[in-house]
Amino acid sequence: MDQFSEEFWQTLKKLIRLWRDERGMYNELQLNTENIVFEGPDRIDCIGYHELEQTIVERYLQDLALPARLPYKKLTYVVDDEDQRLSLITQGIKCSSFRNQPVNSRLQYFYHLGEVLTLRG
Repeated sequence: MDQFSEEFWQTLKKLIRLWRDERGMYNELQLNTENIVFEGPDRIDCIGYHELEQTIVERYLQDLALPARLPYKKLTYVVDDEDQRLSLITQGIKCSSFRNQPVNSRLQYFYHLGEVLTLRG
């Protein structure tokens, strides 16, 4: 039994706790090199590891196919006119409250400033 890592034992303990909480009608769980077997008084269910992995991959693919639900607020200084964009960005950076903004917001300003300056050569 010394061949198993501490991480293995921690994961096994977590599995046992979850099994006890959610086992429902099943009273036995067997793991072997190919399958997971759930056994109850009147039924036995078997899931192959490949099938389990396939199910997880299918769920990920379904999630990826869904439309993005991330809220995106268009930045006020991102406009098509390059001169106007540069003006809006510099005004935003010069604003006294600029330093109080979150870091990611300030980085966005500098990113777009670099983009405008790169376009200008």
